[in-house]
Amino acid sequence: QAQERPFSSRTVPTQFICSVTHKIMEEPYCNELGNTYEKSILEYLLQSTKIDPVSKESFQCIFPNKTLKLLIEAWKKQNSAVVIPGPPYMTELDLRITHRLINTAKEFENEGNNSEAENYYREALKYSDRGEDYDHYAELLAKSGDKKKAYRAFYELGKLYQKHHQYEKAKSSFLRAKGFEWCEEVLRAIVEVCYLQKEPLQAITFKKEIADVYLSRNQLQAASQIYEEIFGLLEDTSTLETLTTIYRQMNDTPNLFESQRRAFELKIKHDPFQLTVYSDYKDFLKKHQKDTLPIKQMKSAMLTQIKTEHQRLETQLGELEDQLKMAQEKIESMTFNLNENQLNLAQCEKNLSNLAPHVLSLDFSNRIDLKDVDLINTIERTPLLESLNLKDCQTLTDVSLLRLAERKHLKKLNLSGCVNITNESIVNLTNHPTLKKVCLDNLLNLQLSTLRDLQATKRIQFTASPFNECVSTLSEHTRAITCLTHLSDGRIASGSCDMAIKFWNPINGYCETTLNEHTHYVRTIICLNDDRIA
Repeated sequence: QAQERPFSSRTVPTQFICSVTHKIMEEPYCNELGNTYEKSILEYLLQSTKIDPVSKESFQCIFPNKTLKLLIEAWKKQNSAVVIPGPPYMTELDLRITHRLINTAKEFENEGNNSEAENYYREALKYSDRGEDYDHYAELLAKSGDKKKAYRAFYELGKLYQKHHQYEKAKSSFLRAKGFEWCEEVLRAIVEVCYLQKEPLQAITFKKEIADVYLSRNQLQAASQIYEEIFGLLEDTSTLETLTTIYRQMNDTPNLFESQRRAFELKIKHDPFQLTVYSDYKDFLKKHQKDTLPIKQMKSAMLTQIKTEHQRLETQLGELEDQLKMAQEKIESMTFNLNENQLNLAQCEKNLSNLAPHVLSLDFSNRIDLKDVDLINTIERTPLLESLNLKDCQTLTDVSLLRLAERKHLKKLNLSGCVNITNESIVNLTNHPTLKKVCLDNLLNLQLSTLRDLQATKRIQFTASPFNECVSTLSEHTRAITCLTHLSDGRIASGSCDMAIKFWNPINGYCETTLNEHTHYVRTIICLNDDRIA
């Protein structure tokens, strides 16, 4: 098992690594002070300062450390698939060397010479600490078909990505390693990465996989430990049932009793009001000659909980009764107000009957349900009526208008929106002796010729803007009109995409003034308080 376990860069014996180059020593040499370094380092120091890099003491001679060299060679042979990444801080020279070696390795790989490509990849990784460089080496081993080497390479790659906090790539590499050879250590590495990624449920999934493999190998003790960890996180029934089965197979009576006891407590926790569970739990404790005090405590806690819930429900019921009482009082108050309003309406009708002979103005605007009969009855009771507003009374017909033509004192009449009135009945109004102003806006049946004939009657002012015909067209803008506003002097101001503002006389349709100072579209015109515009 020790031989199959993959070594990471953190498990390499520290005595194999030179403290100056931070690499595994190829030719370990030591001085008379007992400190070992790479041969090239000591030769350089011997010819220059003769000062030991660690102890800062002087030395005069060097000699090979043959024992350490044998240990390094044996370790390398045992861990042939492991490549130790280069120094953590790569220089520009290291990057150039790595790039050149990897390109050479890729050329050999394309030619099908995988053994030579592997050697160049391994040499390149002595200068690099980057996961993407190690990935080339791992993929080459995966293609070669050596599952053992590929497994160890991808495991190392995952550790390297984890070291650089690239957890998603680390997990992917560990899963690749798991695909070549199952090992507990790689699954535990995946679990660690899942926790670092804050994915505890996925980590539990891999933990269960480890435990299931232990069960298949009949390693019940190891499997029970992992399932205990999972139950501590989930506290679910299925995990507890698995634990009970494992302890029963192990004949572990104390742990079996403990798992069964926890199963009862879990049922009580999920449904504290199921009384049969308490009696079963009590019988279970008596059977194992255990103290039944916990059951008494649970029942006491349950009763306390029931009392608290009962008090809460009583309080809630009282609040609902108060709300119901307030609603009933509000309904009674609304009924009283309705009766009072009916009395007030009857009184108003009585008062209207008394005041009708003196009424001068009536407003029936927006009374779409006003009928001819009701209007005629009303105007007959008001002989002195001078102003009548019938705006949007859409149910009125010519019958009402013919009766209005007989009212001698009528001066103002608003027929806007009375869509059922015809041109003939409107023409009859021209003979009215006292009528001075009639509004005919939005009449469907009003023709433009009839309106012009009515406006020719100088004694009565007829105003209208029928929405079914075009009265006038203002067409001096060269592009689309974006805004339009009425001015206080009766003129119209318009803005356009042609960057001009024009002032129009709505009577003759002529453009009186044009402003061309704008450099972009005119989108809005606002009238200011001092009669200027912005």
